[in-house]
Amino acid sequence: MAVATDAVVVPAEALDALPDAVVLLDRDGSVARVNAAAEVLWRRPAADIRGRRFETLVEAESARAWAADAPSRPAALVVVLRRGDGTSCPAAAWTLPARTAAGDAARLVVLRATGSAAAPAGDDDPARLRLMALLYGALAETRRILRAREADPPEVVLTELAERLAELLAAHLVYVGVLDPGATWVRVVAAGGAARSYVEDLRVTDDAGRAEGRGPAGEALRRLGTVHSDVLHPDFAPWRARAEAFGLGGTWAAAAPLPDGRRALFALYHGVETVPVGLEDLFVQLAREVADFLVRHDAARRLARLEQYREAHRAMQERFFAGADATDVLGAMADTLVRSTDAQAVDVLVPDADGRRLRRLCVAGPLAAFMEELPTPALDVPATPGEVPLPTRVWHARRPLLVRHPARDAAMPGRWRESPLDAMGAVAGWPIPHPRRPEPVGVVTIVGRDPETFTPEVSELVTAITRSAAMALAQIEDRQEIARLSRFQQAALAAQQAFLAAADPPALYARLVDLLVREAGAFGAYVAVPRGGGPRLEVVAAAAREPDLEYALRRLKPSARADRRPWGQLFCSQAYRERRPVGPADPAAHAPVRRLLASLPALAGLRAVMAWPVPVADDAPPEAVVAVLADDPHYFAPGLLGLLGQLVESLRLALVRLKASAEIARLAQCDPLTGLANRRGLDDILEQALARARRHGSRVAVCMLDLDDFKAVNDHYGHEGGDRVLQEVARRLEGAVRKSDGVARLGGDEFVLVLEDLKAPEDVDAALGKVVRAVSAPCPVGDGRTVDVRASIGAALFPDDGERPQDLLRRADRALYVTKARKGGRRRDWFRLGASRGSRSDRPARGPSA
Repeated sequence: MAVATDAVVVPAEALDALPDAVVLLDRDGSVARVNAAAEVLWRRPAADIRGRRFETLVEAESARAWAADAPSRPAALVVVLRRGDGTSCPAAAWTLPARTAAGDAARLVVLRATGSAAAPAGDDDPARLRLMALLYGALAETRRILRAREADPPEVVLTELAERLAELLAAHLVYVGVLDPGATWVRVVAAGGAARSYVEDLRVTDDAGRAEGRGPAGEALRRLGTVHSDVLHPDFAPWRARAEAFGLGGTWAAAAPLPDGRRALFALYHGVETVPVGLEDLFVQLAREVADFLVRHDAARRLARLEQYREAHRAMQERFFAGADATDVLGAMADTLVRSTDAQAVDVLVPDADGRRLRRLCVAGPLAAFMEELPTPALDVPATPGEVPLPTRVWHARRPLLVRHPARDAAMPGRWRESPLDAMGAVAGWPIPHPRRPEPVGVVTIVGRDPETFTPEVSELVTAITRSAAMALAQIEDRQEIARLSRFQQAALAAQQAFLAAADPPALYARLVDLLVREAGAFGAYVAVPRGGGPRLEVVAAAAREPDLEYALRRLKPSARADRRPWGQLFCSQAYRERRPVGPADPAAHAPVRRLLASLPALAGLRAVMAWPVPVADDAPPEAVVAVLADDPHYFAPGLLGLLGQLVESLRLALVRLKASAEIARLAQCDPLTGLANRRGLDDILEQALARARRHGSRVAVCMLDLDDFKAVNDHYGHEGGDRVLQEVARRLEGAVRKSDGVARLGGDEFVLVLEDLKAPEDVDAALGKVVRAVSAPCPVGDGRTVDVRASIGAALFPDDGERPQDLLRRADRALYVTKARKGGRRRDWFRLGASRGSRSDRPARGPSA
């Protein structure tokens, strides 16, 4: 059902929005419809009012006056309503001619409580009643247009409304404006009527300190009510000349608030004719209808945009998880955010390699080219207050931050007060979270022209998108980590085989550091071992991605002593000293190490270190320390740490094997009683000694030594006493010769000396004299007893007496035979067959003291 007044169709459902109580009477005078305000005024439900004649709803005297009044005249009449609770209420009633949409005659009765039974003065002004009827029709038309077009652009809908209201109300101009939060000037959204050009360059504000804010529009915006003024009013001075040129005589201005802080302005300009007053509520209702439309439109737009966002989010997730690396994922995120948020620019920043700044990974949007020219922000917040880039703030806040009108924010860098950034209404930043780490992956900054770009729905969408991007990045990291671990595991298995085949520890260490850099992607790696029995650790193997870094690692001087700074503070030093793994740790967090890094530019990119001691025996210091360096603070992921630990354990087992093999080899060449080399060990000693002599052109003496009458010692003191004598003789022989010389025991009381680096045959005499004196001192045999021991020695000289080990041993044995045969009258206890006649070596003598 619908009604019309003055040819204006009024939808019946629009009546509830009217501020006054309204009753629609059919041609028989029965109530066809009432609005909510009439129910309140009558204190009766609509069902108790509909279908009854109007006269039955008022007091008898009012009924008689109602019946006597000409129903077709739009005059005011005071009636006394009979309320549902038994009370009475005087009300002014205006009867307006109307007809139904089918063309049937009808009347529209408008009721307003007066508090007095006297007739309201001036309420029967025909012009006023006509305008009121038109305004009611305008309200209904406004609702009809605005309710049906909520999904259309506001500018289009409000322009249609302005044109329709200008036609309906015979106005020269109707315009709708919006004052945004924080803005100075009203933004004209739509205008209609013959004088619509009047609003071009129109400047209106709510600032009473400005001349443009003291007119009816400014006052309405401040009061959030209705203001009427004509062009002759002093406050209309800023617009008077322009208004008169357009034939405008005055204006109604009404304002209403929006929940987001905006204010809607409705303005109607009429000609020079006098306009009745007292209709402020109706004009405010028009402004409220506009405000409600904007709210509903925003809600509808948000819902539509939210669905669009969700669809974009779904499509984007497909792109995310198809991405091969961070650039693919974050680039897809930037493109999606531009399309989904009407952003002017989306700037994605991630930490650079040294962790001191954010570098620009990708940028999208109309302002992309300009954003790429902006300097990248530092990660550290300045110690003194000042301009701090938004990405830096977001990085440290770990939450989204929004800045409206960034050009006005003193904390924003100065470039935001230059074109084109100064025209941007809002900028917001979001951290891109990492699922497993506290610090973000990066920061995304979104720039919008509209201050209201970042609605709650948009913010929620961006948060969801950044989280999806972070999850996609984490999956890529996981795939890369799995591939890296798989590759490293295969290489580690190969290394373990190589460890088993390595001939000595240096080969093991070299293979290990090479593997850590080439296959595990380490920044660098080195192995340090103890040297000289003191606190010094020596770097014996190192590898790195860059030659300068490897050189720097080889120059390190770790120390086992904690008080040796900075070398005793290195992570490898701590691991060696404490016999436990140390790290992963950030070297920059330790002052002594930080100062060392500052002195070695090649280590500038170091971000994490891990050190493992390599013990071979539980009761002994570590055999070595392995240190692994990374330029990524997150390099030491749990999976990789496990594999590195296994690799260090493989190194330990390989060292144990080498040490055991070396011990077995030593025992195979060692006399178990004295610890000297046995016959097998003697072969190696001779072979190496002769090889060195050939290279250097020097002589080697091979001397056979036998203890005289040793059988008597065994017979008298037992084999235990004899063994003590042999052990003491072996110790004295080792002490009597140089460390470069060799000593071996062939069995029983037979020993062999290999004296190297002799310049002349006479050098043998001096060496053997020292040996004889050392052996001839009394030897302990147990229980505090001693025995005198005497040795016989036969010598052969390389190359004078032979060049092969067997030849030299044979000649030395023959010389020994001669010495022993002459022991009764010899002058010396040694003899060499090849000595020239007359030499001291050729003249046997008795006793070591001769």
